[in-house]
Amino acid sequence: YEAIISAGNSIKHVHFCDNNRGIPLSGQVNWPLVSKGLKDIGYDGYICLECFVNTNCEVGNGTSIWRQIDTDGFTAAKQGYTNIRKVMDL
Repeated sequence: YEAIISAGNSIKHVHFCDNNRGIPLSGQVNWPLVSKGLKDIGYDGYICLECFVNTNCEVGNGTSIWRQIDTDGFTAAKQGYTNIRKVMDL
């Protein structure tokens, strides 16, 4: 929360990913505080889902993913979208 408030209107684009590199709400990020911070600064820009799914691909290798994080990219995108809306109360 404090980092978001401190950055304020310098924040131009937000990526949502949980601490386990999975979809939001699958790890330990304090999403209510993230949401509160973004709302408190009046953020109205884009929010991008940034989760990692596969181990054996260029991105998986480049980010040192050692386990399959989700079933497939489509499932992760669909649930990620739902969870972002839930986090931001949309």
